[in-house]
Amino acid sequence: MIEFEGRVDAALLERIGNTAPRNRVLVILGGILLAAGIAGFVLQPPPLDYRRHSLAIFVALIGGYYLTRGLAKPNVLQTPLDMPMNGAATEERLTLHRADDTEHVPWTSFSRALVRDDYVLLYRSQFFIYIFAKTFFRDAASWDEFRAIVGRHVAPERFETVPRVVTALLVWAAIIAAAVFARIYFTRSG
Repeated sequence: MIEFEGRVDAALLERIGNTAPRNRVLVILGGILLAAGIAGFVLQPPPLDYRRHSLAIFVALIGGYYLTRGLAKPNVLQTPLDMPMNGAATEERLTLHRADDTEHVPWTSFSRALVRDDYVLLYRSQFFIYIFAKTFFRDAASWDEFRAIVGRHVAPERFETVPRVVTALLVWAAIIAAAVFARIYFTRSG
């Protein structure tokens, strides 16, 4: 059994800030609206007319805005600061004691984990995240054992090697290219 005790502070949240999950709702909504706008634009008969094409362009722009925002700006972790937390980790579960509450959470309740050198994030859902810092543990051996237990029982978070802004720009370039080629293909004379 590995015991821990600590508090989540502003410095820890700042270190973690760039690893917060992206807003998947905005990404999905933006992708749907963008695809619908492009499809609506391409399916309108030529020539380009403001009255026929404006709604499709507007829907595509709104979708592109949501998609870019969802890819480029991660959610901010909303965690109460300076709330003391202690507990223990075993091979079967994680036990947390906070204020007047005790919670026993089996490892199967976590959807994924982000394991770094100085902190671990355990995700129960996209919006419910447990934060553990290296400073919560008595010694380096306890910290390493906790990380090993998490690694054995919880699927790892995929590490993103390309920054979200670059990803968003590449997606936009591909979408614009696809729209131009589709427009040329569908408007050429037979």
